[in-house]
Amino acid sequence: MSKNNEYKARHAVEKETDQTKLAKIAKKAPIQVIRLEAARKLTDKNVLVDVAKNAGDDDVRKTAVYELTDQSLLADIAKNDKGTWVRWMAAGKLTDQSLLADIAKNDKEWMVREEAAKKLTDQSILADIAKNDDDVFVREAAVKKLTDQDILTGIAINNEEWWSVRIPAVEKLTDQSLLADIAKNDRSAKVRKAAVEKLTDRSLLANIAENDTDSDVREAALGKIEDKITLGEALNHLLAIFPHYELDTYGFEVFKEENIDKVRDIGRALNRLGGIDSMREVGYAFARMLPFYARWLEIMWHGIGSWRR
Repeated sequence: MSKNNEYKARHAVEKETDQTKLAKIAKKAPIQVIRLEAARKLTDKNVLVDVAKNAGDDDVRKTAVYELTDQSLLADIAKNDKGTWVRWMAAGKLTDQSLLADIAKNDKEWMVREEAAKKLTDQSILADIAKNDDDVFVREAAVKKLTDQDILTGIAINNEEWWSVRIPAVEKLTDQSLLADIAKNDRSAKVRKAAVEKLTDRSLLANIAENDTDSDVREAALGKIEDKITLGEALNHLLAIFPHYELDTYGFEVFKEENIDKVRDIGRALNRLGGIDSMREVGYAFARMLPFYARWLEIMWHGIGSWRR
């Protein structure tokens, strides 16, 4: 079909109101965009059912399913339609928990199982899916619906699980001692960061802000305390970091990259706290206590806010 004829066909569909004719166009038109345009104009329930069940184009059937509300019909489509995205659309409109559970556990395509899992409320079924589904996205969707702290704990501390599944479990934990253990010891920086976001212990957050090996985790910890961080605390962090250096192959003192990152984290926290004035106040105090390292601090903070070396 030429561009001109396609334009005429689209214009004709836009003007058409007869539901039977629109259904015929939706099922038989040679160009998909015309079929979809016709399907979007359907309002008659019987015609929608016909197109949803009998159109050869998956996208046309999906468009019709979007308008359906009959649960028994949606159930049939969600279970039996050959099109993955048609089943996905139908599953997302279901309310029957037993049927959703069946689809969430048994559909062959992960995106359909995921959509069904998002609608589930039964904790035992969700737990089973969260632990046993083959696909990470389905497990993640199930975890997001869980509320049982024991089940969430088991998932959160399972180092064999993907971090994207463990994070929503961590985000729902309430036990501060467990969150502290995860924040300090988990091997995944992303999971540690999620735990840090839930922590309330100020001294622990300060320790993590100073000592975690990952800059994002340290930044998250600083972010939790930056609204309350004192200039004295920032100074103490710096004093704890600066004595630690090593010698390069030429015998010169150099700092490890991770320590430079920590120093810059503190500078950024001070900049957020009070801008250049807070940075200067801590910088001056630091220079009085460790004058040998004052120039190093000046260089490491270069470019943070309006600080210039």
